[in-house]
Amino acid sequence: MRQSAPLDEAAPPEMPMEALREALSVLFDPAWYLERYPDVARARIDPLDHFIRNGVGGARDPNPFFDSAWYRAQYADVGGTGIPPLLHYVRTGAALLRNPHPRFDAAWYARQHPEAAANPLLFHLRVGAARGYPTEKPVDPRDFLPARASPLPVPRGVSASVVIPVYRGLDETRRCLFSVLADDARLAGEVIVIDDASPEPALSAWLDTLAQAGRIRLIRHARNLGFVAAANRGMREAGRADAILLNSDTEVPRGWTRR
Repeated sequence: MRQSAPLDEAAPPEMPMEALREALSVLFDPAWYLERYPDVARARIDPLDHFIRNGVGGARDPNPFFDSAWYRAQYADVGGTGIPPLLHYVRTGAALLRNPHPRFDAAWYARQHPEAAANPLLFHLRVGAARGYPTEKPVDPRDFLPARASPLPVPRGVSASVVIPVYRGLDETRRCLFSVLADDARLAGEVIVIDDASPEPALSAWLDTLAQAGRIRLIRHARNLGFVAAANRGMREAGRADAILLNSDTEVPRGWTRR
């Protein structure tokens, strides 16, 4: 075990040691800490003292639901304060519903248990864990399976123009447009391609070929205006039709516009 630093080196200078111990103890699980870090148990050191000396800065965790290093990395303002991650959570993070752990969705947890809103982690340690409350939305495998219900029919008269801003990437753009044009179940509407002054002559020439064949409506900018301007131009050109904005490296399945 590495040599411990004096207790007062771990504490923020404005907080007395006893106040620091009291602030951190409410979220500290000594039994878990001793099991998680057997070197502390072997050394017969008070676990909270050891945490303050050796782990409070992020090297060790105080309970199974707070990841000190992750919390400091996740929230950029924590590292700049010099405040230990757990103490920052006690002072600031809990009230902001910051996540104490990558598998702890504090905002979702507080919606499920409004009484936990003031400090979701503390509530979970005191109440939720014993009751088996999940700390994040459970995954339902059915959400990832094909839908069994028939899709709703598209109302009559609905049309949707597909707007595709293009700048570079001939191969990706080909795959994208081929997938769009091959969809014989696509809603009525134009395929509007905005060539935003592409620096690739082969790409522009291929788009010209599609436009001359009547497969797309091609609009070409004289100079590069950027994705946002190209997208806005295409959606304006769609007129009263619905507009679907599609990245030029996207490949779509049959019937996607109807869904």
